[in-house]
This record gives sequence, C-alpha cells and structure tokens, in this order.
Amino acid sequence: MTRTSPLEAPPPHRKRRPSLLVGFDIVYALVLLTLLLSNMLGPEQWWVGSLNLYLPQWLWGLPSLVLLPLTLWKSRAWVWLPLGSLLCVLGPIMGFSGNRLLPSPAPKYAGQHLRIMTYNVKWGSRDTPAILEDIRTYHPDILQLQDSSGAMQGGLGEELAGWNVRVNDQYIVASRLPLPEMEWRDISYPGSLRRCVRCVIPFGSRSVTLYNVHLLSPRVGLISIRHRQVGGLVWNADSRLLEADLLAGYLKQDRGPVILTGDLNAPVQSLVCRRLFDAGLRDAFSEAGSGYGYTYGNYTRVEHSYVRIDHILVSREWQVQHCFVGNALGSDHCPVVADLVLP
Repeated sequence: MTRTSPLEAPPPHRKRRPSLLVGFDIVYALVLLTLLLSNMLGPEQWWVGSLNLYLPQWLWGLPSLVLLPLTLWKSRAWVWLPLGSLLCVLGPIMGFSGNRLLPSPAPKYAGQHLRIMTYNVKWGSRDTPAILEDIRTYHPDILQLQDSSGAMQGGLGEELAGWNVRVNDQYIVASRLPLPEMEWRDISYPGSLRRCVRCVIPFGSRSVTLYNVHLLSPRVGLISIRHRQVGGLVWNADSRLLEADLLAGYLKQDRGPVILTGDLNAPVQSLVCRRLFDAGLRDAFSEAGSGYGYTYGNYTRVEHSYVRIDHILVSREWQVQHCFVGNALGSDHCPVVADLVLP
C-alpha cells in the first residue's frame, strides 16, 4: 500500500460548476430583467412589449413555482436566484403598490375634500343593480362614466335624480357640486373621430378642471396577433399614443387643479400614461393605493381582474388621501375611487 508523503501537496480541489438547473435559474432571471428594461424604456416601442402590457403578469411567475423548490433541493446555495425572480414578478412586474401595508388611520389633510369615482359601465350591459349599488356604497361627490350611452334611460337615471348631470355621447358626468356644460376635446388619430370631454367646476374659492376620457381599446390589436399580423398591434399602440399626445397638449395649457379620470386602456407602465405624467399629472392609486388595483379581466377567460387600465390622475395641487378599486360585478371594468384634498 502506497503512503502519501506529508510533504506532497494534496490534489487540487475542483470547483463545482453550476448545474443545468442553475442555468435555467439564470436564464429565467435574465428574461425578467429584459422585461423590466422594456417597461422602463417604454413597452410600446416594440410589439412584444405592447402585447405583454395586456397579459396577466402572474404568468411570468409560473416558472419560479418549479425552479424554486427544485433549486432548494438540488442547489441550495443558488436558491436566492429563483426567489428573487419570484419577488420581482410579485412586485414591479405585476405592479404591486405597497402604500399602507400596515393598518393605520388615513392621513388627515387640511383643506377641501373631494371624492371622485370613475367607471366604465359598458352601457349597463352586465349588472345595472350592481352599478347602482357601487354608486350608493362609495357615495362620490363627482361621478365620471364612460361607455354609458343610453344608460340614463334605466335605473341609472333614477339613481342620479337630484344630481347635476351632463351627458355627451358615451360620457356622463354627475356631480353634487355645480356643474357647467361640458366641452369636447378632439383626440382623433388619422381616420377616426374620437373625443374626450372637459369641464371647469367651482370648488370653494377655486376652479377645478375635469377631464373624462376613454382611449382606444387594445382589442383590435390583440386580435390581430391571433392572426399573426403584428402590424395591427403596432398600429393600435401608435394610435393610442397619438391620443395621449393630443390629450397631453390640452393638459399643458390648463392652469390650476386638474383631475383626469377614465378608461385609458393602458397600464401605468405604458408610454400612454407616461405622456400624461409628463404633462404634470400623477396616478392616484400609485400614490395612495394598496395592492395591485386591477380593474379589468373579470369577464374574460381568466375570470379575475389582472390589469389596471382605469385611472384617476391628478395635478400637483392635489393631495391624495386614499385610492381604491371597487368590485368587479357591475361591469367588465371595476370602478376606481379616490379621496382628494385641495389644500
């Protein structure tokens, strides 16, 4: 039997190479980083980013449900990688808002308080009694409706008796405050005739400018993808961006407090919302909401709301005390409610 001399150096220790499983963890993390980078630079700049805006973002977390337990079992030293990827999906990719995670009293702001509610009611075609119950439950001072053509002829008209109401095409603005006539604002892209409405209401000693908006639906663009026609999705996104640019132009001309609400058909990560932020507005839910705040998807095949495309945006003069999303029973869209204070 040969003995090893104590003067002989031990054989070099071979560094263990990452396993194939860890390779999958790395690729998965790189895909998520690419997605985050796309959202940062502007998802509508390429068709894959535009498509992803309207997918359930929890789909990106499914690989981690396999990779995380396998990595914990086989390569525990690397478990931080799939765990970090999962947290990335649950956080920024899915649009989590962490305001008021711990129960605490709502902040008290000095000034004039206003509760505003926006709601795409889909002509009351789903569940009109549930829509009316939402209005009673949330009791807004100002109610802005989209896709509401003909809705005043039913129970909604009775519910809003005694309110100051203005109706223009698909838009309804109902207010407990004095309400002047609405004005059209053209937001047409080439080959279309599309409008939003604007009005200026007295609010204490000041005037507040209200916009009620419904931008182009992504539905046609998404259908074009099913037929492998990428150009349809690109055209759809470009048209919505043009609407947002025209709207931002009007906003830059306004002076004083502004509130813009409606179905923007664009998540907060989109360039559409970014155009309006650049015009001086802030997203109320991002600032004072908790959770994901999804407003659309309950009546799709997913059967749960999974994307936030309905918004309340406010100018710098406002303080946002609270913002939340209502139930998904009355319409394809959930209502969004914000408590605002004008100092």
